[in-house]
Amino acid sequence: MPKKLPALLLAALLACGALAACQKTPSGAQTGGTAAAVVDQTTTEAPTLDPRPFPLPAKQQALLRAPQKAIQDAKNLDLNAALLDWLFATGMYPNTPTIEQVDQKIGIECLRAAQPPAGYETASLYSVHPMKQGGLLYLYYKKDEPKTLGGEPEQTLLYHWLYVQKSLSYADFASIKDGSPIADVKAIDAVVTIYEDRDHSYEDNAHMDFRSQHYLRDGLLSITYTYKDGGYAVKSVTHRALFQLFEDGYDVGYALCAQVQAQDCLQ
Repeated sequence: MPKKLPALLLAALLACGALAACQKTPSGAQTGGTAAAVVDQTTTEAPTLDPRPFPLPAKQQALLRAPQKAIQDAKNLDLNAALLDWLFATGMYPNTPTIEQVDQKIGIECLRAAQPPAGYETASLYSVHPMKQGGLLYLYYKKDEPKTLGGEPEQTLLYHWLYVQKSLSYADFASIKDGSPIADVKAIDAVVTIYEDRDHSYEDNAHMDFRSQHYLRDGLLSITYTYKDGGYAVKSVTHRALFQLFEDGYDVGYALCAQVQAQDCLQ
């Protein structure tokens, strides 16, 4: 083993320790009944860090250099139908806004960047937005693929979003089993309603499977629902203890760390 850790790797490890202040050890083991298909994601490979900074407009660069603005000092967004339409459309090509377009649409006041924990390839970049209905909206960004054939320059794009209404842990979902009615999940986290209503808004998607995503103190939880016997029920549950966030909701492709800094956690 080298006698001295590379500076970038050391920074990543220090950042990991800072982020851990918001994380608790997963303790939601399910007992009794028929458990849903639960997957605990783990990553043991050393990170390959990308030293290049995010390509950001001058305004966002200034935000990162300035002292971090407290969430309570930022304006509250209204989680109305128009905002939800825009959020659910993001990430679907060609509706992938740049960070500058996000700022023009809803405003960005709390922008954070941090080196990722071990196992992630790139640094994390996200913005935090308090909501009038309560809770926090997290927007996650990624660097666009380098342009090697000319054309548009490299940009920072909106990658994914998560809405948190209450502070929960994996243990809070211990009663959720394969076949549990969706009402049982709603009783734990009402954010499910946003995903269900969106599914029902598309006539072609009536009674199709859909997924809700939950930001927890100890990881990300993804729950898939299927329609049977006149209502929706749980089909599968996936818990990612390392906060892996995938663009399409599946465990494939580009992943970033969705864990936010301690001061950005919902209390």
